[in-house]
Formats: sequence, structure tokens, C-alpha cells
Amino acid sequence: MYARVLEAVDRFGDIRPEGRSFLVLHSLVDDGHAASLFELAARFARDAEGREALARGMRGALDLRASFWAQMHIAAKNG
Repeated sequence: MYARVLEAVDRFGDIRPEGRSFLVLHSLVDDGHAASLFELAARFARDAEGREALARGMRGALDLRASFWAQMHIAAKNG
């Protein structure tokens, strides 16, 4: 996913190198990171306490991701 976003940013955006570092990093590790997260989630999901912790962590991660993409959208609209 990040590789495609990075391609679009490079094609249509004027972003300084430090502004695109998040996308570069994640485009390099995205597939391996997803596999690691699935493995970790399976370990947490073994009992009710682990599932609750997993749900809290996922909500936090999704909130951060939503905030990141909202800011990217604002930046894209404002040039």
C-alpha cells in the first residue's frame, strides 16, 4: 500500500525528503510488518485478557493511522 502512495506523492506532490521518510520506510517493510502483526495478534488472542489488550492496541493504532492520513489529506489539499 505505501509503495503506491509513495509513487503518487513523487508523481504529483512536492514533498521534501524528510516529509516522505515515513512512506519510504513503510514501503520497504510493509509486507513483513503485516506478517509480524498477525503472528503477534494470534498470541494475544488466546485468552480474554489478551483479546482485550489486542483490541485496545488496535484501536490506538487505528486512531493514529486515521490521524496520519487525515493530516496527509489536509496537506495534499493545501499544497
